[in-house]
Amino acid sequence: MTFQRTPYVFALGVLAVAAAGLTDAFRAVAQEPETREAKPTPILNMSGQWRAFYVYRGPYVRDGEQLTQVGTEVDTLGPPENWTEPDFDDSAWHRLRGQPFQPLWGTWGTPCYKANAGFIGTDHSTAFQALICLRGKFNVTDPAQAKDLTLSVEYRGGVVLYLNGHELARGDMTDGKIDTGTLARDYPLNVFFGEDGQPLEGDHRMKDPKKVEPWLRIKRRITDVEVPARLLRKGVNVLAVAAHRAPYPKAFVDKVSAISHPTPRTACMRSTCGITGLLLTSPDGKGIEPNMVRPKGVQVWNVSVLEGSVYDFGNPCELLRPVVIAGCRNGGFSGKVMVGSTDPIRKLDVRTGALVDARTKAVIPASSVRLLFGEGPAPPEEIPVSVRKSMRGVWPYPDQPEEVYGAVMPVLVTVYVPKDTRPGDYEGRLTITMEGADPVELPLKLSVADFTLPGPEDWETVVDMIQSPDTLALHYRVPLWSKRHWELIDHSFRLLGTAGLDTVYVPMISETHFGNEQTMIRWVPKGDGTYDYDFSIVEKYMDLFEKHCGKPRIVCLYVWDMSLEGGTNWRLNLAYRSEEIKKAREANAGLGPQVTAFDPATNKVERLQLPAYSEKESRAPWGGLYARFREILKARGLYDRTMLGICLDPKPTKEVVELFKELMPGRPWLVQDHIYRKDERIHGVPVGYQANVFLRFFTGDDLRKSHYGTVHPEIRLWFPRAYLARVLPHNFRVLAEKTIIGGYHGFGRLGGDFWKVFEGDRTGRKYGGLITYRYPKNASGALSMRTGFLAPGKNGAQTTLRFELLREGVQETEARIFVEKALLEKRIKGELATRCEEMLLRRNEAVLVGSYGKVLTPHRQKWWETSTGQYANTSQAGWQWYLASGFEARTRKLFELAAEVARSIGTAQ
Repeated sequence: MTFQRTPYVFALGVLAVAAAGLTDAFRAVAQEPETREAKPTPILNMSGQWRAFYVYRGPYVRDGEQLTQVGTEVDTLGPPENWTEPDFDDSAWHRLRGQPFQPLWGTWGTPCYKANAGFIGTDHSTAFQALICLRGKFNVTDPAQAKDLTLSVEYRGGVVLYLNGHELARGDMTDGKIDTGTLARDYPLNVFFGEDGQPLEGDHRMKDPKKVEPWLRIKRRITDVEVPARLLRKGVNVLAVAAHRAPYPKAFVDKVSAISHPTPRTACMRSTCGITGLLLTSPDGKGIEPNMVRPKGVQVWNVSVLEGSVYDFGNPCELLRPVVIAGCRNGGFSGKVMVGSTDPIRKLDVRTGALVDARTKAVIPASSVRLLFGEGPAPPEEIPVSVRKSMRGVWPYPDQPEEVYGAVMPVLVTVYVPKDTRPGDYEGRLTITMEGADPVELPLKLSVADFTLPGPEDWETVVDMIQSPDTLALHYRVPLWSKRHWELIDHSFRLLGTAGLDTVYVPMISETHFGNEQTMIRWVPKGDGTYDYDFSIVEKYMDLFEKHCGKPRIVCLYVWDMSLEGGTNWRLNLAYRSEEIKKAREANAGLGPQVTAFDPATNKVERLQLPAYSEKESRAPWGGLYARFREILKARGLYDRTMLGICLDPKPTKEVVELFKELMPGRPWLVQDHIYRKDERIHGVPVGYQANVFLRFFTGDDLRKSHYGTVHPEIRLWFPRAYLARVLPHNFRVLAEKTIIGGYHGFGRLGGDFWKVFEGDRTGRKYGGLITYRYPKNASGALSMRTGFLAPGKNGAQTTLRFELLREGVQETEARIFVEKALLEKRIKGELATRCEEMLLRRNEAVLVGSYGKVLTPHRQKWWETSTGQYANTSQAGWQWYLASGFEARTRKLFELAAEVARSIGTAQ
């Protein structure tokens, strides 16, 4: 066995091409000499499907002979000891294609991104990356024909290579026993510093390959490792790669620690653990099947509910397994399967029958199973082949076969478990058919725990998702408040109610930043300068809400916006406010709100301009309206749940607040802004609800503390404004639990059915067609809603994967709250209490690491906490770890322990 280690130095020419994309550089590492008669056959590289597992632990700092570890509050578990063995079950590991922690987005294709040199600001990894375990598979059809193979790897830190459990070689690692915490050989200082003595900085805008060359000093190589044919076996063989991190030199840590702001600090930080290239070749390819691209023909393969895209394909070396789901009574729970083909898929059909418990013969009817095809309730007649213009993250490797594209359809299988279902293990069948292919059958398995979730209307988590009547009217081109429009609203509320919707918004003014054209209470002129009021729309709207969601926890009377007193001149010079918005705001200065006037004789509506709230003339008409509306709210039992809004970063003036103290006595204000303010009041009036962008959640040093039940005088929610913009799927699943763990009540200011509704005009061009910029005078800038958790369907709103993940996350949060309340109230003790505490701790750790990639809080960061993961939605490090962390097993354990707690305390189930 021979191999080379080239830890630090690349030839200048090699560096230049490596910066352009690794292709030629890695060919220099791995190509065969021209003297050989046959060109070697690639068997595996990083463009195929791998299974990955990640370990996050506090980084080490080297100061001479002394090693110091920091940031050890949450050290994640290592892999099982037998993980390198060929028969190890890795089905719960992350399905990885391409390099681990490849760049996700940004200035794609620039040398900085292509180099993948470990800057955590571009690859969204983390300083906590201690170990990466990879398992690649290939099929040996005839061991007698197979010859010795050759393996070359490019990496950061150090590597240990295995085939079928046998160690092949090490690169930049110590001799002797290797375990999860073993460190790679130290790097020299020039890996971290430039010629000017300052830390190298990963600039994503960098386009000059020569300036990228110093970044690549962090890459190491092990080449021409001999893989003996005697280690091969007939069938599936497993190449296992363990990448270990190297410590940071203290000189680098001192420099980075002196950088006060997290953004430039992030730009300097490096991950010293990674795999950036791999190539396994055979001299002639005989007896071995390469596994690097999509196989030809039809495939059905397993994925977790958090994975799968239209460019995905199944690993031909992995068997099709049952779809396995864990749940309990009175909830909906999902599994997922993918269908793909190298040809267009026509007439796809998926059918399922009843699920039966073999032991008790109990049945969950087939009608309880719902299917979601991509984002639709039914597949299209033909699913075309999807071709990518850019192979994001799957760089062209030496001798890589041409990319094989396919037609792909994700199928989400959701089982709604009736409230009276007996606990047990249920099984049914999924049958998948398509034109020109044989049917595929696979088991559908559901475990039902002996625990009953409360109905969504009784959930404790506050879910503030906003329904948009105007989006529905514009998208489906129906008149506001027409029969068809009411049917669409009814359908949206039915879907949103399944997620526990708590809030209903009543626009009392028109042309809002939610895009409401009209008010829900219409003003009827009497002809003498006074008005009557038509409450039929608002009454019907609230009827539909209560029909599907129960009594609202919050009724927000939308009485104030950015163009009114207190908001008109607010920071008009900020860069994100366009000149158009500024002019619209200035044109409205001094004016009062607009409302909708209605003529019952003609059924015509028109815009009615009212005096400013602060003017005396406004009191009489508003007083008459609110006198009647107060009685309506009281009759519905909603007056004490009513709040006034919507306060953003600017707030209404004192005169406005004083008016509403008269109109709605004793009612608090509702605030949706950037920063939480304790005991906030609006000119002396309490705030009953705050949804804030920037919140302190929880950190690794207080994971064992109970945060649920933290007492706040008002409802406190998180407003994750960037969700859907750059969010990774697991964030939808942990959203509710993350807020509850952090001591908050839930999440708010998220769009339910807010979709793109404008094309080609001012709004469509500038603001992505979102209805929230329909009226520039009230545009809310950085607080604008950019989310729509439902999607437009043929006949109304329809569910999406993100909505189902969010809904199931709230279900798990409700089960968690049930267990945690039993602990806080000391209703369970002893061994059961200990197991519940351990379960909650593990879930806390999973949310912390999964959301942040081991970053704690951006406002308390130390050097080792620096990562783009501080913004949660962009943490690739957290996402990849979460996918391999056994989140399905945690769900099962949560419901099983909730069932034990229910039995222990005698809760009727």
